[in-house]
Amino acid sequence: MQPHKFIVVLMGLGFKRCPSDPCLFRRGSGEKTLIILCYVDDNLVIGKQQETDKFLEEFKKSEFKFTLEEDLNDYLSCNIQMDPETVTGWIGQPHMVKKIEKTFGKELANMQNYTAPGTPVFKLVKASEESEMIDDNLQSRFRTGVGQLMFLIKHSRLNLMSAVRELSKVLGKAMKAAYKELLHCVKFVLGTKLKGLKLNLAMGPDGLWTLEVYSNSAWAGDPNDQKSVGCRIIFLNGVPVS
Repeated sequence: MQPHKFIVVLMGLGFKRCPSDPCLFRRGSGEKTLIILCYVDDNLVIGKQQETDKFLEEFKKSEFKFTLEEDLNDYLSCNIQMDPETVTGWIGQPHMVKKIEKTFGKELANMQNYTAPGTPVFKLVKASEESEMIDDNLQSRFRTGVGQLMFLIKHSRLNLMSAVRELSKVLGKAMKAAYKELLHCVKFVLGTKLKGLKLNLAMGPDGLWTLEVYSNSAWAGDPNDQKSVGCRIIFLNGVPVS
């Protein structure tokens, strides 16, 4: 797909691009609101059926060909389950979990199971000398593993965030302790492979939207450079969005 031409077509159909997210487009308001989320060649269209049908008829006149899937079950390698009656849902990433299992499964065969993704209060530090570092092959596997875990965090496994943040600090200078901690996190993921992000919509009084933000920080909490370590989570109508 040619992104620039696609954007020109959408704007020609009355869509406006979100200033903070260039992949998000919107047109209309109220009952006529239509939202399109673009990711390479996967595009998610959200809106009332009448508005969606109208857009598809307009889009057919463009030079682009497309395949239409009625229900949102799989998007960006995520498995999505929605219950319209209870307005609840679940997002999981079984495809990525299988990749992680294929990469590290043999190493984890005799490891104990864990009830948390990381060792409590454990802080990783970079190797100060090259002799302390794991070899190039393990460094490569370490980076691969952290990257795979990051993709899980992006969509469904927020509970891994603190552990993976520690791992990501030593991507280029990991020691044996860091690799061991990576295997700990991966073992936890494979032992909880059915876990995902629960979506439980909770509107405010009179149907108003609610926004809740929680944050915390540890002053000078990083042992490498004494930087403060912060965290935050944002809920929109009871659903974590950031």
